[in-house]
Amino acid sequence: MAAVVRQQREADEQKVLAASRHFAELTQEYEISSEFRIVWRDSALDDGVLRALHCDLIVAAHPKPMDLPSSWSAERLLLVTGIPVLLIPDGWTGATIGDAPLIAWNRSREARRAVNDALPFINMAAKVTILTIDSDRNPGHYGDDPGTNLAEHLTRHGATVEVAKLSSDGSAIADVILNQAAAQNADLLIIGAYSHPRTTEILFGGITRSLLSAAHLPLLLSR
Repeated sequence: MAAVVRQQREADEQKVLAASRHFAELTQEYEISSEFRIVWRDSALDDGVLRALHCDLIVAAHPKPMDLPSSWSAERLLLVTGIPVLLIPDGWTGATIGDAPLIAWNRSREARRAVNDALPFINMAAKVTILTIDSDRNPGHYGDDPGTNLAEHLTRHGATVEVAKLSSDGSAIADVILNQAAAQNADLLIIGAYSHPRTTEILFGGITRSLLSAAHLPLLLSR
């Protein structure tokens, strides 16, 4: 048994060594100052959370690799740390991330936080689209001309912005968002995660959970 454990450990070390070399090559190519840290265990101190607290952005594969502990899920890191999470779906082969972002705008605190966290992407984008869905059903919530005020705010940051207003017509909101993302060739979806109470999302499902299960493009989530 000890020999098996030792062999597995050695194999893991070789994988980590290869990953560190690849990471170093990428960061050197783009002249990025970087540091490669290794966390070997899901400890009581929760090393994953501690590492995340000292960064600007968490970048994670989606879905989570099977051999990582559940406490390291991007969902949990987002909820516990408040650090924005950039999820890269398995199989994503796009050449860019953030050149044509789509903002799913519902005027919630979470959505506004997501926009603020995404400003580095927004400021470099060729075109930004703000998407509102069924906003005409609640004009008091969105204000006059839904999405326009946010567009003006982002324009002041130097972004090129357009507003798309859609009706769900009985379709699931998540499906409308993803269909619009595909139609405009968006390479990043910016969303405020869990605008509804977390327990409600778990019991009844929700837009965030639906997007996480079906998204085919990178997602930037904030809360």
